[in-house]
Amino acid sequence: MKFPKTITDESTTAIDHIVTQCIATRFEQEDFKIYVNIQELLLKCFVSEPCDTELAKVVNMYSEDLDSFKLKGQLLLLPQTAEAMGFDTSEFDVNDLVTFLESCYSSCQQPMPLVKDRFQL
Repeated sequence: MKFPKTITDESTTAIDHIVTQCIATRFEQEDFKIYVNIQELLLKCFVSEPCDTELAKVVNMYSEDLDSFKLKGQLLLLPQTAEAMGFDTSEFDVNDLVTFLESCYSSCQQPMPLVKDRFQL
């Protein structure tokens, strides 16, 4: 079997079609849509935009695992928490969201100092 030395326009068109179809199929999957809703929910919360539609979809999907009342309260605190950590929530994007979540995770992994170590008694 011989392989061509160059890619022809016909081959390029076929490859583009295959890749486009694979990407379209992935973005149309229901599980991907819930991740998009979660992302949109978090981003809107950080900039204090209304997010009732995204919240409803997330709560509906995870109704057995979430307390919607507590979740709403926690989401209201996100902008203040991010600002306290030095983020500019007026220009908050996906990269900031990832950095924020990584920062939260890493701070949770470190042991908390004892109260007597934090204050002079």
